Amino acid sequence: MAQLACELRTVSSLAKLVRLRLSPIQLHAAGIRLDPPVALALAAYAIDPLWTLGHRFTLAIVDASATYLEVRNGLAPALSGAAPAGPVQTTVRCSADAVLPLFAGEPGVVAGVQGERRPLELVQGWFQDATIA
Repeated sequence: MAQLACELRTVSSLAKLVRLRLSPIQLHAAGIRLDPPVALALAAYAIDPLWTLGHRFTLAIVDASATYLEVRNGLAPALSGAAPAGPVQTTVRCSADAVLPLFAGEPGVVAGVQGERRPLELVQGWFQDATIA
């Protein structure tokens, strides 16, 4: 169960977005912009923990601040705003506007990738599989 620390009006707005049944690329094209932590949370919650079997890594998304996604070998991905104790395999630097389209596979997204590229590719593939179905 996800918990949000926000006003009822915000939850109502999010519920309306979900009912639109648009893909992440369609949401972005319609002008919907999500803060990087919210976009990363959307990706994390879309990933089936079974897809992560055999994978363990931490991916960082950095704009003005950093948000971390930890993939944990068969467990639900974990999110944090604090740097992890272990290494970060992949750091993605991009504008806040680019995070959702980046994960959704929209062409032409400008992002710098430091470290291993494979963790980003895995998260992108999992997110696209979850949002296309």
